[in-house]
Amino acid sequence: MSTVKQTLSVPAAAVTLITTAADLVTGATLLSASYDNTPVDAATNSGYEFADFELIVPLGFLSNITVIKPVELYIIGAPDGTNYGTWTTSSSAVADTKMPVNAYVGAFLLTVETNASDPRRAVIRGVPLPPYKIEAGIRNNTGQTLDDGASHIVLKMYPYSLKQE
Repeated sequence: MSTVKQTLSVPAAAVTLITTAADLVTGATLLSASYDNTPVDAATNSGYEFADFELIVPLGFLSNITVIKPVELYIIGAPDGTNYGTWTTSSSAVADTKMPVNAYVGAFLLTVETNASDPRRAVIRGVPLPPYKIEAGIRNNTGQTLDDGASHIVLKMYPYSLKQE
């Protein structure tokens, strides 16, 4: 009986899902453009199985944070290729913001660090990806506006799969 070894593939090139210079006030949300993860060929199943997500935030907003606060990540899918779960994009805090609760993936935890010249980077690893179109959404729950007047908020995805050897 032969043994099949499974290993992770090298991550594909980064996919920038969100980049914006707009302020993201506390409670506000952003939604990415659609990313098609549908397998191109069912025989090779070339869609990706997992992804690491990286949030890059300008440094300037962090001066008032005294406790670690999250920016939440959501993955909204379109199993039929067209219709996504309900998501309300809002540039201001909206008490009844509609977000698909079952689409919650995790939280980027942002902290104050000593090097004042670098943006903050946070990563959520090993997020399962469905084999169809997705959108990624973020919600600011840090308690203050994400913006320093000059830089961009960026959300990147690094997709990868298991491979058999």
